[in-house]
Amino acid sequence: MQQDLGEMVTSLEKAWWFTPNQKLQKMNEEISNDPLMNKVYIPSNLVPIDEISVPMGVNIKNLDY
Repeated sequence: MQQDLGEMVTSLEKAWWFTPNQKLQKMNEEISNDPLMNKVYIPSNLVPIDEISVPMGVNIKNLDY
């Protein structure tokens, strides 16, 4: 059962299209009355490579991707 719970949590972490309250509901937890918990939060940590800046003096050929 603990493994199933862990798998559910991992899956829900990646399911950005669910609101936090929907995730709580899927986990059979009590939902929150906070209106922010009914909003969808999108991941925003990815940017196009041409929009990043590399400090001067760094050889981009040596960067790990």
